[in-house]
Amino acid sequence: MTRTLMGLSGGLDSTYVLYNLLKNSTDEVTVLIVTYNNSTVSNEEYKLDIPPSDQNDNKIQNLRALTLWLKSNVRDFNVIEQEFDPTLFGAIPYKNINMYITLFALNKINSNEIDQVVLAHEKENDGYNNSSQGHVPGPIRALEVFKQQATRGTISFPLIEMNYHQGYALSQLPKDLLALTRSCTDAPYDEYECGVCFKCSKRKVFTKLLSQGKTLEEIA
Repeated sequence: MTRTLMGLSGGLDSTYVLYNLLKNSTDEVTVLIVTYNNSTVSNEEYKLDIPPSDQNDNKIQNLRALTLWLKSNVRDFNVIEQEFDPTLFGAIPYKNINMYITLFALNKINSNEIDQVVLAHEKENDGYNNSSQGHVPGPIRALEVFKQQATRGTISFPLIEMNYHQGYALSQLPKDLLALTRSCTDAPYDEYECGVCFKCSKRKVFTKLLSQGKTLEEIA
């Protein structure tokens, strides 16, 4: 049995990956939920290329509700809640959450605790770019570091492999689960979504296309 670790943000993409991983595989799945201390994240030495959305107890409770729904309605899996540890990056200049998950997983892969890390990174969102390093897609960076440091195991990008767009998540996730996801990055987590930030606007676009009767292939 493959022991798989993936990060969960509570957004459409990572929720879709986790739902399908639980539904369509027999992997022993472990989910990593990263929490943030704002004073740590704002430290210039360890500042993420893209800051995390505002975090508070409400977000953690929502993520717990999401994982509980999946455990109750799909199947059981392990959950690790870990406060963001910026020292994990070491000398690596690419400070983004996907790189963080990769490095976290590498320690467990090399010690034979898990076999695979899965990143819910989609092709059209290849950001997390440090301007001083030029425009290099985040998955390529994660793959390069994995190849350099891994003594065993694999890394997987299922959304890129399937040419994913958010229409898949919006049309295929169960409604109760979909209601627990959140896309907004600008509004506080315990308030209504702002409706105008990039992620809110993106979700609106795909929702509208589906409401117009567009197929997933036509949207792609």
